[in-house]
Amino acid sequence: MAFIPSLFNKLWPKSVVILICVIILFGLLLLPITWSNLKNTFTEDNRNPSLVYSVFHEQFDEIYLSSSGGKNPPQLLAQIGRFTFHSIAPASGVYKNKIAYIAVPTKSKNSTDLGTLWTLDLTTRERTVLATDADPTNPPKWLDDGDSLLYKRIKINQQELIIISLESRIKKVIFSESFARPEYRTSFGGVYPVGQDARNNVIFTKLTSNGTDVLAVNRLSGEITNLLHASDEFARDFSLSPNKTQLSYLIALEKFERLNYQTVIYNLRTGKSTTYGSDSYEQFSPRWVPSADLLSIGRVNIENQSGAVILVSKESSEELPAPIQGFDVPISWSGNGRYLGIKNYSGASGLQPGVSSLMIIDRSLGTRTLLESASETLVVGWWSND
Repeated sequence: MAFIPSLFNKLWPKSVVILICVIILFGLLLLPITWSNLKNTFTEDNRNPSLVYSVFHEQFDEIYLSSSGGKNPPQLLAQIGRFTFHSIAPASGVYKNKIAYIAVPTKSKNSTDLGTLWTLDLTTRERTVLATDADPTNPPKWLDDGDSLLYKRIKINQQELIIISLESRIKKVIFSESFARPEYRTSFGGVYPVGQDARNNVIFTKLTSNGTDVLAVNRLSGEITNLLHASDEFARDFSLSPNKTQLSYLIALEKFERLNYQTVIYNLRTGKSTTYGSDSYEQFSPRWVPSADLLSIGRVNIENQSGAVILVSKESSEELPAPIQGFDVPISWSGNGRYLGIKNYSGASGLQPGVSSLMIIDRSLGTRTLLESASETLVVGWWSND
């Protein structure tokens, strides 16, 4: 064989040399594939996910469905009537072909009235009322892989966290507390649902005059555990990792005589925290990539206003395709980790965000697709009906 060096022929039998060359050739063929998988950590499948989002109007919201590539115009799924100038509060994600949201009824006297918790089946367009006592300012959270929902209820001087089963409609109060407690100032603070951890505990935050705390409720015993004091100020944008063992959020740090939000990751198993801080970057909306140990963070460089989303892990980091102007804020990942629904802001900072646009980033192709511009939109999540 002409391609086999003569030195190899002298040292080993020809059959052994051929085998070695075949192994080397196979390794060279695998190299670009391996590199591609390291660079783009997402799972290819045959499904064609679509982004579900809402568009705000004065007296109603519209629910749209857009293909990941944006090849076809967005499809109008439903129109939701509600109280004037008060948008729906959707749960993040689509489970068992359903979305969930809270809307203030059209006949309410003001926007602080109780909201109605609904589900909407995306395949049948059927809407179902689950509860009529929900706090309209707090989006519900999916639990138990879509079998139940967690929402907040406010009574007279009382706040409660409630789990409701979608099948039985049975409600269970898992946390209740009076606003008359001394740590609450008038019309300030409260409890806010976050989600469900790997041990089936319900995670929520508590904002008082002392700052922001993170707590857990055991769903069987009702025992409440104070996990951590997240901040002496206001901590925000809490998000659980795909395996429910890590909690990311933003804290406000004073930098150059201004508040600069930075990302913190808290390990629910070890109790240790890691801060991804930077003097030159303001950070936004940390969101976990499904099926990967990656966290996406929106950020803008205070010095040169560059604003690409960055993916970080313990070992490495990767920037997604950057905007021509402004900065990107990650909102929702598709299940395979390939597509990311983002809000792009035309401004230079969180204090001066400018005009927002809804877009989709394709990590595989490195493309950016515009869905909505100059409209108030809320991203619900990704759905595949294949």
